[in-house]
Amino acid sequence: MRHLLSGPQLSGPLFGEGRLGVRSAAVDRTLASVRLGPVGKCPEMPVIFIATADNSGSVVSVGGNDPCGNRFQEMRLAIEAVARRCKCGNDLVALLNFDSPNSGDIPPTPLRNGMATIERGLAMPLDGSGCSLLGPSLAQARRIADQHPNHHVVFVALSDFQLFDGDVTGVLQAFANFPGQPHAVVLRSAVPQALADDPRVVVSPVNPADPPGTLAKAVFAALTATRRVPSRKR
Repeated sequence: MRHLLSGPQLSGPLFGEGRLGVRSAAVDRTLASVRLGPVGKCPEMPVIFIATADNSGSVVSVGGNDPCGNRFQEMRLAIEAVARRCKCGNDLVALLNFDSPNSGDIPPTPLRNGMATIERGLAMPLDGSGCSLLGPSLAQARRIADQHPNHHVVFVALSDFQLFDGDVTGVLQAFANFPGQPHAVVLRSAVPQALADDPRVVVSPVNPADPPGTLAKAVFAALTATRRVPSRKR
């Protein structure tokens, strides 16, 4: 397990006091002041960023792990920050959810000038069933990855990982085996031991005591991991 919630790229002001899933006017007003860190230049090898979001009852219900959908706000903040600096037009974003396929799915879309399309996937789909199964969107993400052999693949799963797949152990193993970089953003829950013990998986826990912005920083770090940040001149 590797963590992406520390380091200079994650420094700067946060959203203010608060917790994931608690939306307030104060949190929204401070979005524009958040500094996520240097975006860097487009990577030599283009990137396809695939994310899947858990919209099950344990996440979205009252008392759940993100009942107000703040994960979508914070994902948007991170994606927009990188999209504004994308010059190559080759980096892609695809958005899925645990109920995929449905109307919330966004196929691979250019990061540059693609936010109008990408934003449609940053919300709970109206035709979603709210399942707790990672397997279907994992398989869909694998198909997308296989269709883009010339891209570096980053696959982020945002979930409390309270999964009901028939073979949870097998699904977590398949997630760890994902081609490219698997990244688990764990919402308000204990990190599954299988992921914690696997050095191939980047894990970003988002806990109740964390200030808003923690999730945005995790997604931003995943998006910029291969971008080229110029060294400072001395």
